[in-house]
Amino acid sequence: MISEPYNYILQKSKDIYVYNVAKGLENFLNKSFQALRPLSYKYKEVVNMREDERFYLCIGTWLRTKWGSRGYGSHVGSIVPYILKYGDELKPHVRGPIKDDFADIVDLTKKLKEYEDIEETIVISSKKLHRYYVGYGDDCINVDEKEVKELYLNTRSPKAVIMKSENDEDPWRIDVTNATSPAVLEDVIDNIVRIYDMVDAKLVVVKDYNERITSQIDQIVTPHKLLKALK
Repeated sequence: MISEPYNYILQKSKDIYVYNVAKGLENFLNKSFQALRPLSYKYKEVVNMREDERFYLCIGTWLRTKWGSRGYGSHVGSIVPYILKYGDELKPHVRGPIKDDFADIVDLTKKLKEYEDIEETIVISSKKLHRYYVGYGDDCINVDEKEVKELYLNTRSPKAVIMKSENDEDPWRIDVTNATSPAVLEDVIDNIVRIYDMVDAKLVVVKDYNERITSQIDQIVTPHKLLKALK
């Protein structure tokens, strides 16, 4: 009876994991800028990133960071933080054929919204719930009981539904992926679906906004990707 809504919240727990959503966006942006490589045929120091030390952001085929005056430094892992902070300084130093596209992607990247953790709390009609677990020595079943009045969900830990009673100092943390959890959640499954939907609705607003921008970035870099594939 609860398999359909339960499978629904299992999927939603993956969809609303902000860490993965943010990582997916970062990977997309890195691949987009990778499509423009080499960024420059000339190696240059672009900006000193620390006033009190000589720590330079440099450009060549890719971005590099370098201490002091020796060597060429090391390639950056993710280009995104440097684009957000120093993108305008980098624009004049890329090679001519990609200059306009690079500038456009920098500007679009700066328009993206950061994915922040979302939390939601709902008050429900008081429900007496039971949690079952095998006791020490596997020789008996233990039962915990709680009068639940409040549910809490956070995208930092989207698989964990927090259940609270009034003036609760020891809330239950129910992992929806745990095999014992359906027995706990079945009497409040509609409320569980509701809180996941509420969090998802907030996240979708940011996702939709960012997807409109990433679609524009994709249109810019696609010709560069096709050109590389033909070489």
